[in-house]
Formats: sequence, C-alpha cells, structure tokens
Amino acid sequence: MKNKTIFDTEKSTVQPEQKNKPIILLDIDDTIAAFGPFYWNLHNTVFDDNVNYFDVIDWDLDKFSKRGPDAYKLFKYPGLFRNLPPMPYAKEFVEKLREKGEVIVVSDSPSGTSYKETVNLDCINKEHKIEFPHSNPADDKREWLKEHFNFKKEDIIFTSRKELVMGDILIDDKPATYEKFKKLNRNIILMDAPYNQHIQTNWRAKDLNQAIEMVYAMLEEMDELAS
Repeated sequence: MKNKTIFDTEKSTVQPEQKNKPIILLDIDDTIAAFGPFYWNLHNTVFDDNVNYFDVIDWDLDKFSKRGPDAYKLFKYPGLFRNLPPMPYAKEFVEKLREKGEVIVVSDSPSGTSYKETVNLDCINKEHKIEFPHSNPADDKREWLKEHFNFKKEDIIFTSRKELVMGDILIDDKPATYEKFKKLNRNIILMDAPYNQHIQTNWRAKDLNQAIEMVYAMLEEMDELAS
C-alpha cells in the first residue's frame, strides 16, 4: 500500500501565492467630509464673525477667528462631526477605492466631552451654554462613516501619527502629514485646500474625481516597480 504524506504532489492542495491587495489610507475631514465650510459657518454664527473658508490660508484656524483660541471650543459642539455633509461624489469615490484595495480610515480626533458636561461658548452679548448627554468626536465620526459609507469600526484608526500606520497610499489634506510622508518617501495624495497651497507637488487632487485617477496612476506605478 502506497504511503500518503502531506507532501503528496499528486493531490496537492497548495494554491498559487495570492497577491495582497494594496492598503489605501483615507482621511475624513476635508477629504471625504466637507468640514471646513461647515465649521466656519457654525463659527460665524456662534461668535458673530465673518470668516470665509477660502481665506483660511494657514492650518492654525485660531489665526483667523476674532476669538482666537476660543475657536477650538467648537470642536466640542454637539454633533459637529456627526452632521458634516459628505464631499461631492464621496460615496462613489470610496466604492472605487474598495475595488482597488483595502480602505482604512485614519483620522485625527479632538478630545471628547464627559457625561452632561457644559460647554461655554462666549458670544458677543451673552454666554452660549450647551448641555448635552454625550458628544464625543470619535463616536460621531464612527457613526458618520457607518451611515454614509458603511465602514466597520475595525477599519477606522484615530491617531495624529498617521505616518506610523502601515499602508501603501494615504489621501489627506493636512500639510504637516504630507511633509512627514514625503520625508519617509511614502505615497500620499494631497487634497487641495486653502491652507496647503504652499506645498509643491504633482500629486495634488482638486476634487475626488481627480483623486481617484491619481490613485489608479499611483497603483500602476507601484505595480511596475514591483514587477
């Protein structure tokens, strides 16, 4: 009787090596969510200010608010990150990314608020007090991503150190993040915004339609280098 072993080549079940799908890292705010215009409209209402989003040419938004650092208090405004409008064609964009690779969301997240914490937003003539049971930016972002794109919790990473997250391509708008990725010679597509105009790059996307074309081109270059 012929001995059978797990190395029997006559009935091998070993499959050809599968090529791993590329990992595409995706930012939220001002990449697939229209954060800037929404935020500044809220800011102008609460603080009786008149800031135009397209005039905000620096990442530090307190430089453009007449209330200075108080502008950051709005990051705790209930539902701010939950109610952001998606960018035009954002849903189609994410679907096309998923056809090409594994899509992982990487996002900064401001600190949240505790149960029934009162946030005081000083307006011009009165104190604007808001009491709410729970408003945590990370939770709001997770719910927003699930509603609009059906992202699972395990596909969402919150960190300000995006350069430490493994991935083949990042799509982001933040100038400092772009500089860190380029310093590490990593692939990044920069979403166009008023505050990142000082960056010189051939990988600047004016909108998500242009961004997906750049993703295709970048993946093709990666395939050519790997072959």
